[in-house]
Parts: sequence; structure tokens; C-alpha cells
Amino acid sequence: MVRLKKIRVEITPRKEVWKELLDVARKIDGGEDVSHEKLVFDSYEAFRRVMTPERLKILHVIREEEPKSIYELAKLLDRDRRNVIKDLEILEMLDLVEFEEERRGKRKSRRPIVPYDEIEVSIPVVW
Repeated sequence: MVRLKKIRVEITPRKEVWKELLDVARKIDGGEDVSHEKLVFDSYEAFRRVMTPERLKILHVIREEEPKSIYELAKLLDRDRRNVIKDLEILEMLDLVEFEEERRGKRKSRRPIVPYDEIEVSIPVVW
């Protein structure tokens, strides 16, 4: 059975985020493994500012088309390469995109990779 690799995105009030961060810090101090595959935003608006339709499309195209370079990705998206690079930098900071360095002759390229099959979003209705 093939298992999907998921990342969870949560929208949580800021004070709850601070409580969770404090708990994680305590676990780290105690030597526990605290690896989480989760992103937390403190509001729906913050989530929407970061996870734009263009960035979600980038993730989809990388998974579906497996471009060999950022240039190829920009072509597939029919977007300016500089704008794609800016979006990729944000997605990389969030660990939603990774890069694999490849050499083709004398040129080096960075192949974008999406290490997840699914993004699970949790939005509370009541705070």
C-alpha cells in the first residue's frame, strides 16, 4: 500500500501558537524529537496572503509535470521567471518546495521538488 505524504496547515489564534511553541521548546530541552510536518498561521488572512492561487498552482505543476529547472517551470506556468523565483523562495522557506542541484554540461540548474502529496488545511469555525 502506497502511503501519501501529507503536510498539515492549521489556522490557530496567536496565543495558542505561542503555547504550542513553548511546549515544543520544552520538548527540545528534554531531548525529545519534535519533528512536525505542519505549518501554522494565526489567521485565515495570513494563510491566504502566503498560499496564493499562483503558489498553489506552482506546487501542482511541479508534482504533475516534474520540470527539470526553474526556467522550465516558468515556461509551463507561462509566467515571468523572476516572479516564479520569488514565489519559489517563499515556498522553500515554508518547506513546501525543495531543490535538487543538477549539472547539465557546464550549466547548473536547480530542479524544484514538492516533497508532499497532499496539503491538509484545518480552519476552525469558532475561536
